[in-house]
Amino acid sequence: MTQPPGASTRNRTVRMPLTVAATLAFVAVALVATMITVILITWGGDDEPTVAEAPADPADTAGPATASPTEAVPDDDTGSEPTPSPATANPDADAPGSGESAPSELVAAEIGTPLTGAESISGVALGELDGSLVAVTVGASAPTVWNLETGEQIGEPLSGYLGGAGSIAVGDVDGTLYAATAGTDSKSPGLWNLRTGEQVNDPVSGGVLTFLQAVATAEVDGVPVAVTGSAGVDRTVRMWDLATGDQIGDELGSHKDDVEAVATGLMDGVPVAVTTGDDRRLRVWDLSAREPIGDPIDTWHREWVRAVAMGDVDGTAVAVTGSDDGALRVFDLAALEQVGDPLEEHTGPVRSVAVGEVGGVPIAVSAGEQEIRAWDLENHEQIGDPFIAHLGSVNAVALGELDGVPIAVSAGEHGALHRWDLTPIGEIR
Repeated sequence: MTQPPGASTRNRTVRMPLTVAATLAFVAVALVATMITVILITWGGDDEPTVAEAPADPADTAGPATASPTEAVPDDDTGSEPTPSPATANPDADAPGSGESAPSELVAAEIGTPLTGAESISGVALGELDGSLVAVTVGASAPTVWNLETGEQIGEPLSGYLGGAGSIAVGDVDGTLYAATAGTDSKSPGLWNLRTGEQVNDPVSGGVLTFLQAVATAEVDGVPVAVTGSAGVDRTVRMWDLATGDQIGDELGSHKDDVEAVATGLMDGVPVAVTTGDDRRLRVWDLSAREPIGDPIDTWHREWVRAVAMGDVDGTAVAVTGSDDGALRVFDLAALEQVGDPLEEHTGPVRSVAVGEVGGVPIAVSAGEQEIRAWDLENHEQIGDPFIAHLGSVNAVALGELDGVPIAVSAGEHGALHRWDLTPIGEIR
């Protein structure tokens, strides 16, 4: 067909692209239909595709995230018990991916039911009162005495309590058990005769500048004493007559920061105290001479050192420290140096530590975030699995013996007191 003179070519150039577009659309539809058919044939039926047909992306095949089996996860926020830890988990359960049973090594069996009735507990100490092993607790509630055999509270909480105590210790005064407390509301320890329940001194009220943070008891030259560590401006270590509350001599010395923990014991027959604190130093004190032994020891902890206990390992006096960095460290007090590597299994701050012996094995028991762990101080390793029963942080732990059975007593922020039979430690060890 001959184009008329002067006719525009626009119509022809428009019609040609439309024809091409229609053709391409038809081809695209055919390709899509073919691909759908292939996919339906490949994935049809109930059979899964083989790896060769559809390589799997590991990220696509991962299941939903689950809690680590070594962590206790609260069931909800209504105060329910945490899910079992490795120490309380079913020992017949299969370890993930192992195909074999992985039994837990239980280092303690809880004795009876928890002792309840107190508010948040910051400190606990054990002693013998009228032939029975008792625990004395302190914290938000005034000092309270518990019969560990019957699980019953003895009398009412002690009167005269100023409040704010974070530490408690007990000692013998002429055959009578006394309790000493240290806390943010006093600059001198509060003292009670636990047989009569009467307070035997009038502690000096504290303030924001100086207050007590820790207390332990000892016998020095035949005199029962309380040894305290201060915080605030003071930061000193002092000694007090346990029967009267009078200070004995001048201060023994001081730390460069708040004193967080005090423990006492014997070193070569000499009564000594060890103190730790926010300066991350360990200090040793001769209580008879009322002077420091050697220079302060760098604990190498990365955070504040809030716990310390004294004990004996193969005839050597040692101190065990616990810190906010989650580690425990062991120190030879004669050599004034660290022994072995740090013990680092805790998942949070170590708030309390106690040292004793079970079946001839020197052990430490430490408390932290809902967990309690036992340690072999000879081999510098954890014994078995941690055990968990507390709903919140475990603030205090103490060791004793109940009817010939080695026990630990733990207490924490929810006010419950738990008793643990440590006999299995000897069997595991």
